[in-house]
Amino acid sequence: MNSKDYGILLITTGINKIKLGEEVWIILDGNPSTGYNWKLDFEDSGIYRVQESFFLPSRTESVGTKGKAIWILKATDKGETVVSLNYARSFDKKPIKNVAYSIVVE
Repeated sequence: MNSKDYGILLITTGINKIKLGEEVWIILDGNPSTGYNWKLDFEDSGIYRVQESFFLPSRTESVGTKGKAIWILKATDKGETVVSLNYARSFDKKPIKNVAYSIVVE
């Protein structure tokens, strides 16, 4: 199994170097039943495209369970960008969390 099979998991420390056409994954802890959701602070840099985004609940049958918020992005052009996500409720002006991923597409 290698990155060609499933894509590359992005990290928040350092610079993520990827190749044109590769898919990358962002996986974050979340619990939408609290009203909080991760939202991509979208910058249309043209360097990546969102292929898919979804929430994967944990394996419990309980209502209101936490899980993983997942984004799959595809590198569509060479260059540098920062992918930023905010964790907030829809009516909040400021997020309670923010994560950023520096990406260089070669």
